[in-house]
Amino acid sequence: MTFDQFITKFTGVFVDTDLAYGAQCMDLVHKYCQDVLGLSDLSILAAPAAYQVYTGFRWPQYFDKIANTPNGVPQKGDILIYGTGMGAWGHICIFVSGDVWNITSFDQNYPLGSSPHLQRHDYRYILGWLHPKQAPTTPSVPSSTCSDYMKQIKTITYGTNTTANKLEQIKGILKSAGYV
Repeated sequence: MTFDQFITKFTGVFVDTDLAYGAQCMDLVHKYCQDVLGLSDLSILAAPAAYQVYTGFRWPQYFDKIANTPNGVPQKGDILIYGTGMGAWGHICIFVSGDVWNITSFDQNYPLGSSPHLQRHDYRYILGWLHPKQAPTTPSVPSSTCSDYMKQIKTITYGTNTTANKLEQIKGILKSAGYV
């Protein structure tokens, strides 16, 4: 899933990945790590408080840790971490766009109790950000090939085989296209 697809899918939809404490800012970031970055281990970025993801950083194999500086601007998809000036637990969100003065990020539970949404911030209280070391890989298939695959799938769905056979045939087409 791309980051833009992630934003579309989860805007307004509360995310509670750990099923503890309700839908927190950390839950949205964990879901982002799973769905967009392909990191399935929920202990990645786990910390008692959001700000401790930065202060106690221990995932150098997955992210570069970048300090907030006057001229620094995160890249789309970077994970922003706020200190306790934002609140006792800090805050964590995902950078969408911005410049050296203001940012737009994808946030949950900021303001308190809010579902995932685009949120404007400035750089006050940002400790720094985590930049994913490897961009997620998405199969690149030419659109003409995609059209061909869809025609094959459509032919299968209207065929006389059993549902189980149809699903196996579709799975084979998707596998040959690199999607499974």
